[in-house]
Amino acid sequence: MTTTQPAPFTLEQIGTGTARFPSGIPVPTHTDQMVDPYFKTRMSKEHQIDSLLFWPQEKRIFPGLVLLHDRWGLTGQMKDLAARLACEGYVVIIPNLFGRLGGMVTADD
Repeated sequence: MTTTQPAPFTLEQIGTGTARFPSGIPVPTHTDQMVDPYFKTRMSKEHQIDSLLFWPQEKRIFPGLVLLHDRWGLTGQMKDLAARLACEGYVVIIPNLFGRLGGMVTADD
């Protein structure tokens, strides 16, 4: 008979947030960033991908996972899966692959 171990973290110990990273444009060089310290905040929204982050709030280094959503988009099921993975001790990022199309979830297959 096997017993399952409880997850090392509870949902209350999981942090959530959003992030944005560049896509589809040249990566700025080190000198670009030195000349303009606000360069990253001036990138147009059309060239960025929004994403959701989930992580254990304990001050340690955790392994990271990139979770790609299915064809239905960034649904509650995907967010729940990311939260459960964070409870197991992973930092999880879910890029919103439909963000440029104007939404997070689609009803049209």
